[in-house]
Amino acid sequence: MLVSDFHLKEFDSKTLTGFDVMNNYCVNNNIHLVLNLGDFFDGVGGSKSFDYTCAKENRIIVEKAISVIPHADGVYHAVLGGNHDKNVVKYGFDPVGMLCDGREDFINLGYTHSTISLANPTGILGIFDIHHPDTF
Repeated sequence: MLVSDFHLKEFDSKTLTGFDVMNNYCVNNNIHLVLNLGDFFDGVGGSKSFDYTCAKENRIIVEKAISVIPHADGVYHAVLGGNHDKNVVKYGFDPVGMLCDGREDFINLGYTHSTISLANPTGILGIFDIHHPDTF
């Protein structure tokens, strides 16, 4: 399954139900991998200028995401960091890395660009590139 641009900044019941619906759809349709193509987190603060305080706020959001995002057995989420996620890296905080380190069902694809190789026991199914623009 391909998804993108969640722009998570809060975890209300609507957000959590959305993850449950997505995970249940995957389980019911034998889908084992969700590719998130960028901007998993919103990566911005309350003002237009992004600063260290905004980075700290985003860290709290990632910490909460690790504990509250619903999971489903056998469903993995591969996350490519987009420009919003990457916004906080310059402040020494890697939101995608932290999320993936904190959850076994999340896979870190890095930021902006990744090459994916899909295979099964009989061979390679395909190789493709995914990209999320690095600007606002």
